[in-house]
Order: sequence, then structure tokens, then C-alpha cells
Amino acid sequence: MIKELIFSHSGNMGDILYSLHFVKDVIEWKKPETAYYILTFGKQGVYAEKHPDGNVQMTKKSAEFVKPLLMQSGLFKDVQIVDYNQFEQLRGQLPDYIDLDEFRVKKINFMGGDIRNWYYALSNYHFKKDFSEDLFKGKLVGDIRAKDKVLVTYTERVNNYFIDISLCLCNHKDNVAFIGIDSEYERIKKILGYDIPRFELKDMEDAAKLMKGSKGVIGNQGGLFSLAEMLKVPRVLIPPQYILYGSQITIGPCNNHPIGGDCDVVQTIEQAVHLPDFLFE
Repeated sequence: MIKELIFSHSGNMGDILYSLHFVKDVIEWKKPETAYYILTFGKQGVYAEKHPDGNVQMTKKSAEFVKPLLMQSGLFKDVQIVDYNQFEQLRGQLPDYIDLDEFRVKKINFMGGDIRNWYYALSNYHFKKDFSEDLFKGKLVGDIRAKDKVLVTYTERVNNYFIDISLCLCNHKDNVAFIGIDSEYERIKKILGYDIPRFELKDMEDAAKLMKGSKGVIGNQGGLFSLAEMLKVPRVLIPPQYILYGSQITIGPCNNHPIGGDCDVVQTIEQAVHLPDFLFE
């Protein structure tokens, strides 16, 4: 039996969340006495579009934001935050260790596939994957502040310039509230042309509790929509335009199809204006 199993990840937040199905499966397979997750901040990142963490994959502040939720997963004895350059000096000293960033050096076509699947390229073991599973089921209590609210998350990245959030909310200006960073909030108010209430977030555990207590989530692909996907709350994704292929949406690096529970993907303007009843009933 393995005494300690260590996982490390350099971000970003969505990728960290999407690693958890693989992490859970590995822990159940190897059965370590304890497991640890190390968040390394400061690793350089190059993005085609504006990213909240600038030119690194994850800042220390972002790592601190996501840590409480990882602890709530029940998978780890501890979650530690370490400077990436300092951690580089320790890698060779870790006997049972999985670098979750390593899938990026595999021969994977990053213009296709599902991020959750990419992690499984790190092992030849045949896992019975279930991406419809809510790994936080029974571990979080919904926040009553979000009762009767649909939460809106709309990042400045991976936008669909044919269908934007204003079309989706044109018939639903009431009972919605925004979650996200300051720049995203200012931007969505300009796009909508009117004010939208906002919930301030302490950390990702706080965001998760809001989602669990809400009617659901709508938005584009980013860290907070990734959270909605992991929690399996009712959710509607507005995918980026560049992965539309004909009348079909292809699964790409910035678009993990919602799987499990009440979920949908907006593919047309008609769908945007007439959102599914499960979200705004």
C-alpha cells in the first residue's frame, strides 16, 4: 500500500476542477493512506485571449481562492500552496507523485476532446470514468442568499460573438445575479445595458454554496462555469464561436460539454432567447 500519494497542478482554476475525476479514480485504484494536492503558483502561461491571472497559469491569490473547495472534496488530507519555481527543486524527491500538468506534453490534439479525458492520458490503467458524478454531493450546503436566483458568469475569454449573454437574458432580467471578478462585472453591465445584481465571492467554496442554493447557472466557459459543471447544478453553457462546426458543436479545449443533471448548450439565437425551462421555470 502507498503511504502518501501527491498530486500537483499549476492551474488554471477550471483545469484544476476538471482534474478531480481522474484524481478520485487514481486514489481509489492505488489506495494510499493519505493523498495531498499541491497548487503551484507562478508558472508562466501564454494565452491567446485575456486571462484573469495575466501571464501565469495561476497566481497565489487564485490558488488561495480554490483551496477551500478542494479541501471540501474529502479526497485530500491537505492542500498546499507552493511557489512553482521552489516546487521544481522538490520534484525528484517525491516517491509517489503525479504531475497533473504532464498531459500537456502528451501527443494530444488540444483542438478536440474533453479536458477531463486528457488527464487519463497520464495512466495506462483502464478506469471506468463517470463525468456525470457530482464529487461534492452531500458535502456542501446551499446558500439561501441565492434562492430563486439564476447565477450568471461571463468571462472575458472564449466568447461567442454571434450569441452573447444579452440575448440569453433578454427575457429574464429579474431573478438573476452575477458572480465573477470586477472587470467581468463592469463588462457585462456594458453588454447588457442595465445593472445586474452581484454576489461577492469569498472563495470557490463560497461560490459552490451559492450555486447549490441557486436555481442554476448560465455563462461561458471559465473557472466558475467549470465549478457549476462539477457540481451538476442546472446549467446552460454559451460555447465559444470558434468551435462551432456547421450545425454541431465540437468539443474543444475551451468547451467541456455539460454532462449529468439538467444541462444544455446554446447553439442558435432561437435557443438563446428561449432558454430551457429547467433554468428559468
